[in-house]
Parts: sequence; C-alpha cells; structure tokens
Amino acid sequence: MKLSRIYIDFISSLKILFRGGSSFFWVLAFPIIVMLVLGSVYGQDVSYKLAIQDKDNSSTAAALVKAFNSTQNMTVNTIAANEDAEAYMRSSGIGAVLIIPVGFGKQVQQNVALSKASPTAGGQVNSSMLGQTNTSSLNVVNIGQAPLKSSNNTTAMPATLTLLVDQSQLVTPGTIGVVDSIAKGFVTQIAGSGQLANVTTQQILPSQFKNIDFFMPGIISLAVLTIGVLGTSTTNTEYRLKGILRKLSTTPLGKSDWLIAKMLYQFVVVLISTALIFVVAKLVYDVATVPDAATLLLLFVGTICFTGIGMIVARLVKSEEAASAASMAIIFPMLFLSGAFQPLQAMPDYVQTVANVLPLTFLTNGLRDAMILGDTASALYNMSVVLITGVVFCVIGALITDWRDR
Repeated sequence: MKLSRIYIDFISSLKILFRGGSSFFWVLAFPIIVMLVLGSVYGQDVSYKLAIQDKDNSSTAAALVKAFNSTQNMTVNTIAANEDAEAYMRSSGIGAVLIIPVGFGKQVQQNVALSKASPTAGGQVNSSMLGQTNTSSLNVVNIGQAPLKSSNNTTAMPATLTLLVDQSQLVTPGTIGVVDSIAKGFVTQIAGSGQLANVTTQQILPSQFKNIDFFMPGIISLAVLTIGVLGTSTTNTEYRLKGILRKLSTTPLGKSDWLIAKMLYQFVVVLISTALIFVVAKLVYDVATVPDAATLLLLFVGTICFTGIGMIVARLVKSEEAASAASMAIIFPMLFLSGAFQPLQAMPDYVQTVANVLPLTFLTNGLRDAMILGDTASALYNMSVVLITGVVFCVIGALITDWRDR
C-alpha cells in the first residue's frame, strides 16, 4: 500500500465529481435545492386563509369575526351578506368561506339562558393547531340579561355555522379543524360549553368527485412539464453532441420545420402519457374527471411552453448528464411551488408571489378549471398566459440554437 497512489486516485475522483455536471448536481446541489424548496413551502408556520360572510349582523356575530381576526396565522377577508359566496371563492382563490347565518347571535344567547351559563374566561382555543389566539377578544360579548329558567324538557340547540369548501383548491383538513376549534372556543367563552356551537361543512362541487380527482390536474401538469423540459433538453443536447444538428443544416429541412416537428412529437408523447394516466386512474380509483377540448388545448400550449424551456436548457449545457441535472433543477422547484399538489393559500406570501409567475401554476389552474369546475372562460385565460409564455421561450430557444455548433 502506497499513500501516493491512494492520494492520486482520491484527487482524480474529486476532479471527476466536480467536472461532471450530473454527478455534481445530484450529490451536492440537489439536496440543497430540496432543502430550500421544502423549507420555503413547509418550513414556515402554516397560514390559513378564510372568508367570512356575516348574514346575522349581531353583536355576537361581530365578536366571532373579531375572534377569527385575532387568531395568529390566519388571514380573514369579509364579504357582503348578499354576495354569492361560491362565485367569490372561485374569483379570489380562497378555498373556504364561513357563513354566519341569520339568527346565530339569538341562538347563542338562548343557549346561554337555557344552560344557565354565565360568561367565563376559562375556555381556550386549541393553541397547538392555531399558534396563539388573543382570548381577550373573545369576551367582547356581554350577555347582560339574567338566565331564563327552562323546563326539564328544554334543551339547547347548537348554534350552527356553515363552512363552504372548494375541494378544487386542495383545502387541507387543517383549515376545517381550525375553523371548528375557533368557533367552539368562542362559544365556550360566553356559554361555558363548546358543544353549543356546530360547524357544518358543505362542498361546493358535486359529490362524485373524489380526492384523487382534485390531484389529477397536478399529475397531468407534471407529465407535461417533465416531457417538455427533460425530454427536449436531453434529446437536443444529444443531437448537438453527435453532430446530427450539423448534418440537418445541410438538408432542405429548415430550422423552423425541425422545431415544429419536435413540438408535435412532444405533444403526441404528452397525449399518450395523459391517456395512460386517465385509464389507470379510472380503472384503479374510478375517477370522475374527463378531458375535454379545453383540456387538449391546454396540453398543447403546455407542451409548447415547456418544450421552449427545454430548448434553452439544451443550448446552455455541455453534456446529456448536465442537461438532465439542469432540467431537474427547473422541474423540482416548479413542481412544489406551483400549487400542483398543495394549496397555495397555505404557503408564505413570498412563495405565493413566486408561484403566481410560474407557467406550471397557470397550466394546473387551467386544467382544474376545465376538468373539474367546467369554467371555460377561466381555463382560456390560464391557457393564454401559458401560450404567451411558451411563444417567448420558443422564440428564445430557436434564436440561440445553432445547428453548426459542435
């Protein structure tokens, strides 16, 4: 055993690691990217977004709204009593609306009287779910009247609140649990028992949709993203390194003809992948979502967009391994930051800002609009954004692609 030989082999291995784009990426860069992306999405305190529609207009309802506003990690919007809650949810992107019905305050006061309970500061909202709640804001309602005597047959009926949930927004069960906890904690403060409040959840979409249906747009978007970026970058890099592009430059085939042919090829691959996804999802999970004409158009413009990104990547790397690594460096963050598989409203504000400029966000939203909501107008809007972005990327990719490059 000679230390000099060990040293030489050790140094050569290090040089190979740092010179090879793919190995360097997977060993050193990829874990850091994973940490930064997941830390941005999940490393912050969960922020819940809720809209409240007060149809009761009582002091009790106003105190309940104040209780929600005083809760940390929750952003509350109020909407007019006569506004269409479902339309507001779809236009604002907020996936949950709490409706305080007419008679809520009167029912709470009746429950206080029937249960012979007086206001108390003993109730606590579940801090493990909410972070911290300003409990002093829960005591603003003063039930000044003396408790009414009730017969033995009289029971208090829970004051019922309605929580509308848009399943397509991937609202987490945590949101429902938080709303229920705050409402019951509020009533506990003034009535002595959280059992005197009830939150009923209503889904605004048809019941035939299952949880897997709401993930289908994200799964399909992932397929379009991977095929477009990774497939194009590795193929174009291979063609350049093997001299195929130089040979094509000597044929009657023009660059625009070749690029269009490649886009059509990628689109066919996307269609095959999407069809397989639907077939397997139907056989295994009996999904209710079905593709329509808007879905096909979204797949086409998505292919254009991500193929253009793949063309740019292929021009900037020096090997197929580097093309694969660079593609994954684009795919992975975009996948987690676009809201394809987790609700954007639960992410920090700066992450949402980034998500709102990613083409995958618009593609996923457009597919949800087309496949689940049946909102063609919104699907066309998202489609136009993806198309414009795709044209820009394709033009840049075409301009920097040089067939004579060795």
